[in-house]
Amino acid sequence: MFKKIHSKFNADQKKQMLVIFGITILFFTGILLLFSGKPISDAEKYNQSPPIIYDVSTRKVLPANQQWIIPVNKFINNSVDFPPESFDINKILGENSWVSPIVNYQTKTGKLFIYIDYAGKNAYDLKESELYIRPVCIPVSKYSRCPIESLPLDSRLQANTLYEPEYKDKPSFFYRVRQPIVYEVDSPRALAILFNSSLPKHTQVSWMRISINDKPLTIKKINFLLSSDYQIYFKFLLIFIPLLIIYKYHSDGGFSSHQSLITGSLLVIWLGLNTIIWDLNYMIIGCLFMAFSGVLYMFSNHLYKLIYGIGYSIIVIYSYQYFGGMVRGFYIQTLLLGIVGIGIFIKEPE
Repeated sequence: MFKKIHSKFNADQKKQMLVIFGITILFFTGILLLFSGKPISDAEKYNQSPPIIYDVSTRKVLPANQQWIIPVNKFINNSVDFPPESFDINKILGENSWVSPIVNYQTKTGKLFIYIDYAGKNAYDLKESELYIRPVCIPVSKYSRCPIESLPLDSRLQANTLYEPEYKDKPSFFYRVRQPIVYEVDSPRALAILFNSSLPKHTQVSWMRISINDKPLTIKKINFLLSSDYQIYFKFLLIFIPLLIIYKYHSDGGFSSHQSLITGSLLVIWLGLNTIIWDLNYMIIGCLFMAFSGVLYMFSNHLYKLIYGIGYSIIVIYSYQYFGGMVRGFYIQTLLLGIVGIGIFIKEPE
């Protein structure tokens, strides 16, 4: 009887040691993978998705209803034809013009800044695109004057183009911000933005965006947690997870139960992989906290609730700022983590 119990105990110990060994191998493999991938340049990264844009003075992310992605395919190789007289909103900048959704624009500064930024691939010294913008009052009427006047260009608001790599004979990734056009406008005002463009023949545009605001805008990352600065150092902290498991295993004399071991291991593996995959500091740090909470769950340490809650709170707060509200991206980042958090708060380790 004693031999059976002893052999069962040894079998359980072997299983637990295999779990520790598996988690250790997984995390060291993840660390190696961090260096195996080819780092991409900012211009290439911006080609994949538009960068977040911020209000310079408030340091807040520009709301989604003040920026629009333009369907660029219709503008390639199309000439721009301006009708001499037209009060049809779809024809003011020609038949192929794009019209933004109508926005109830309110301003405290009496100004309307219109930005265009876009990314793609072309030769370093290729001619730039011809871009045309015009704000119009809604409704458009030939009997009423639209009280929007363009202001002189501010030399401090410079255009900026990023090319990487800078090949002169081969296509390069680029990201370009045009110098903003500034208008004087009263508030509130129902507006729409008209746009037309003639793109060079060999330009491959991935996306093009129009943004409006009553103050200057910037793509510079304002908040450290909203950036990707020093992310590699946070990911290196994953090394301490298997070390903590080994320490707790010897100090506590084993895991709390099979249920806590399995659940805690799944938390550690899943959230550890999230820590490796994400490139935003708030997601990396939040998932790192929650991965450590999985270790505490293995040993029935109820501080796991506090640690998981801290990590989840970081993600919720900064995801809301990153996306500018509770939009689809916000729910993608937070919903599943929230459901799992509720589950482990209800189902405590045995």
